[in-house]
Amino acid sequence: MTQYIVATDRPWAVQAFIESRNRLPGEWLLVTSAADLEAAVARLTPRYVFFPHWSHIVPRVILERVECVCFHMSDVPYGRGGSPLQNLILRGHRSTVLTALRMTDDIDAGPVYAKQPLSLEGSAEEVFQRAAVQTVDVIAEIVQHEPIPTRQLDSGALNFARRKPLQSALPGRGDIEGIYDHIRMLDAPGYPKAYIDHGPFRITLSGAKLGEDGSAFARAQITENIDLANLPVTLRSVEIADCGRIYRWRYAGNSSRFYLTSDVPNYQEHVAWVTKNLAAEDRKLLVGQIDGLAVSHIRLDHGASETEVSIYVDPGRRGMRIGYRSLHAAIQLHHHTRGDKLVARLHRDNVASVKLFSTCGFVEMGRKNDFVLFEFPVETTAAEKQL
Repeated sequence: MTQYIVATDRPWAVQAFIESRNRLPGEWLLVTSAADLEAAVARLTPRYVFFPHWSHIVPRVILERVECVCFHMSDVPYGRGGSPLQNLILRGHRSTVLTALRMTDDIDAGPVYAKQPLSLEGSAEEVFQRAAVQTVDVIAEIVQHEPIPTRQLDSGALNFARRKPLQSALPGRGDIEGIYDHIRMLDAPGYPKAYIDHGPFRITLSGAKLGEDGSAFARAQITENIDLANLPVTLRSVEIADCGRIYRWRYAGNSSRFYLTSDVPNYQEHVAWVTKNLAAEDRKLLVGQIDGLAVSHIRLDHGASETEVSIYVDPGRRGMRIGYRSLHAAIQLHHHTRGDKLVARLHRDNVASVKLFSTCGFVEMGRKNDFVLFEFPVETTAAEKQL
């Protein structure tokens, strides 16, 4: 049976593939991390590797070994490069094409298999979801017909630059429709949303809509620009309302490559799991907060003689020692409420987490496969640890 690989690290692409996998012929493997991709290509002989939405450079050895197909949201050669959705909307485009092209050493410059019209209306998340569904359709066509890709022409080439988070600030000039476009083009999980800094506050905008009278509406979340670096982290139990932020924090970027299973559940599956475990006796789900602002998620899994701790920090709050203070608070809570052995399993390549747990007093006890096993010394109480 012919083998195929789908590599993606975005939840909408994962969900679209899972929902359509049964109608695709052949043997399929879904990978969501660079490490899993390299391992899969080494042990399988796939006809194609498809990349619906991928945030990593693919090693040349994979490009040379397998026919790799990526999907780009522009009519190449126009719009090669980063942040195509945002760059297209900023240039006034209301539609584009979804291009399937063979991956080469030059970004988005490979020969083209197919192009399909794609609407750019709606929020960024809606566009990505729409593109994910169309991508599966194109994958099915390529698998069925195995077309020979056509070389791109150099005429009309324009390279886009990848946007930076600071560019999410709402522009100080322009018209209402331009403001609406700015908000909606950033409105997707994992992307820095549009914002306004106003004195000690940050106003984050999402859910933009245009009114019939030419006005625009958007949801606004107002947070204080408080001193996150110095205020203490307190813990509270997870609530259903936390599901969205926990999902974003847990699967931000390519973080799933560090987990025991790299499969990314869809959001509905995530909500169902959280709901089921809110009252579980063998598991405690916590949110770390600073002055009422949620900044981290801590999970304590209770076994017969030990408790395993894991932690996820808001990606937008990194660099403020929030991980250290959240883990410290979890150690204190565990010491005063349960007191059994506290352990952790960390992927060997997750350098930041290995450093965090070591700094908080955990000691490496061994290694199993790709994971480092840590234990918090029983003779060291959390009260003895100093910030």
